[in-house]
Amino acid sequence: MIFKSWLFLYMIGTVSAEDSSPCPCSCPAATSSTASVSIPERELGRITISSFPASDIYIDGKRKRSTPMFAAEIAPGSYQVQLVTPDGQTKSFPIEVTAGNTTKRVWNFMDGTWQ
Repeated sequence: MIFKSWLFLYMIGTVSAEDSSPCPCSCPAATSSTASVSIPERELGRITISSFPASDIYIDGKRKRSTPMFAAEIAPGSYQVQLVTPDGQTKSFPIEVTAGNTTKRVWNFMDGTWQ
């Protein structure tokens, strides 16, 4: 099998990505040129959210996890966050996430203050 593969390559020659000559088979796909396109990745932001006592975290109405949430990656933008404790206490607040930065919020349900 190795001999047959070597023989095939020897017969047709090798074609590299830098070779501008057409493929020996002359098919349309082999004769068309392709360009490399680089698409930049969108930089993410991070959020850290916690509470006393622990609570469930909802972002834009979807449950994400229980507190604490440390440096979770998220797309930049505005979000509505709601914290819900097991006994039903809630705290809603907006957050603004920016690319490359961490937004931190810690809510204390016991005395109703930000930490």
